[in-house]
Amino acid sequence: MGKNNISKLMKKAIAVGCASVLMLMSIACKKDDIKSNEIDICSDEIREYLNAGTTEEQFFALSNAMGAILDKQYASFEYTSESGKIYRLFFQNANDKNDAFVLKGLGGTASGGLFTPGETYSYKVVAKDYTDTDFSDVTKWDDSFESLVTESGKVKIKDAPVRYITMDRGYNYRDLGGWKTESGKKINYGKIYRGARTNDFSEKDIAVLRDFLHIKSEIDLRNAHDDGGQNSSILGDNANYLKAPISQYSYILPSFSLNGRTFDTNSPTEIKRIFDFLANENNYPLFFHCNAGADRTGTLAFLICGSLGVSLDDLTRDFELTSFSKGGVRLRGKMQQPFEYGIMQDDSSNFVAWGDMVSRIKTDYPSPDGKLSSSIKTYLKSVCNISDVTLNKIADILLG
Repeated sequence: MGKNNISKLMKKAIAVGCASVLMLMSIACKKDDIKSNEIDICSDEIREYLNAGTTEEQFFALSNAMGAILDKQYASFEYTSESGKIYRLFFQNANDKNDAFVLKGLGGTASGGLFTPGETYSYKVVAKDYTDTDFSDVTKWDDSFESLVTESGKVKIKDAPVRYITMDRGYNYRDLGGWKTESGKKINYGKIYRGARTNDFSEKDIAVLRDFLHIKSEIDLRNAHDDGGQNSSILGDNANYLKAPISQYSYILPSFSLNGRTFDTNSPTEIKRIFDFLANENNYPLFFHCNAGADRTGTLAFLICGSLGVSLDDLTRDFELTSFSKGGVRLRGKMQQPFEYGIMQDDSSNFVAWGDMVSRIKTDYPSPDGKLSSSIKTYLKSVCNISDVTLNKIADILLG
């Protein structure tokens, strides 16, 4: 097959830990016809949840997919291959030279990718003799490969507010970009990521963050009780590392008192340190994490995205997307109809109170305009002592 023809493009969602692989769609690619090449990197289950327009539909989308591990989404490509050859597929975002990666081909197929939703990528399939061991570990395009291209073309990635990052041992990693704000702007992709513990990372995981996402900084939200002794960045000495242990949900609010649980007085100080860190553009791209990438990470994501003007509905979706990962089920309330904001679980071992936090933020910090973003910013300024200058800098970086 000649250039500008790729034989077949298929989308897969891998259910890690499940016996089956879900084959969702097959799309034939046509020469230079971008629209016909559009692929959806979201699984059917996640797309159903994102598209659910009512609380009832959201409830059923979550319940139908409960237990499925779908945070490793990627496209799968088939190409024409010959024996005795090593194949690599090089992808390049048409709008961002830094958004580029390479996939290893094996037996006429290659899977993976770090695609950004809504973007168009050019691709080139390169073949070299299997004895070329240096080519086996290649991580970026080199102009010397041009004469070795066997197929090339373009592919359009379907837009979505969710961009999971395919990891090896890491889980629940996703770009915080894509969410629309009340100003009409979207949070930029490629700036800030959320995830889970890094202690079990493989070299492949480190390479994804360091070499392909170009991460410069790591924010660790854990404390000495659960950080596994980590006190420096998993990415090495060249990466910035901020250790800022915070509590989750209503523990960060002064009014909180429930069943013997009370306000964590240290959290506001740590939240200020985090927001001051976020206001420095030199720290980007960055990622933040706790252990499961769910509770403390979800709380910080709520404060960041909420202060930027992301709607409560989308803030809740971002929180509940953890349910599709090994981070475990995280819901706005108990899994029952009606699906209301409240406490999903209230016991001594697992206190998940997303709805309680949302309610207290609204009640404790009411705003004349009635916007949740205003209430969140009032909390950040009055309790955490974060300035308007800092909040505006963060908005410029993430929405600019």
